[in-house]
Amino acid sequence: MHSARGMRPLMKSLGAAAERTGCAVVIIGHLNKRSFGTKAQYRGLGSIDIYAAARSVLTVGRLGETMRVVVHNKSNLSPKGAPVAFSFDSVSGFSWQGEYDINAEIYLKIIRAKQTAVSLNPQKY
Repeated sequence: MHSARGMRPLMKSLGAAAERTGCAVVIIGHLNKRSFGTKAQYRGLGSIDIYAAARSVLTVGRLGETMRVVVHNKSNLSPKGAPVAFSFDSVSGFSWQGEYDINAEIYLKIIRAKQTAVSLNPQKY
C-alpha cells in the first residue's frame, strides 16, 4: 500500500474492472498523523498513487464535538462541490447543516493545531 511500484498496477487493474463492469469504486482511507505539510493529497495513508488514480476525493472530518464537514479536495471530471457541514450526536442523530466556508488545507491546519495542542498537553485531552 505504501509502494508506488505496487500500487500502480493494482489501481490500473481496479480501474479496468470498474470500466468493464460499469461500477463505481469507493475507497475509504484515513489521514496520517504527520503534522507537516498542508496539501491534502500528501496526508492520506499509503501511496500518493491512490490519490492520483482517483477522479474525485472527499475529506470528511470533525470540526467540533458534534460538527463534521465534507470537503471536496479533488475532482477531475467536474467542478469541486461546495464544502458541507453536518452534525451527528446520540440525541439528535444526523442533520445536514448546509454549506460551510472551509477548504481541505484550512481543515488540515485545524487538525494540525489540535494535534500540537494534544502533544503539548495530553492530560487536557
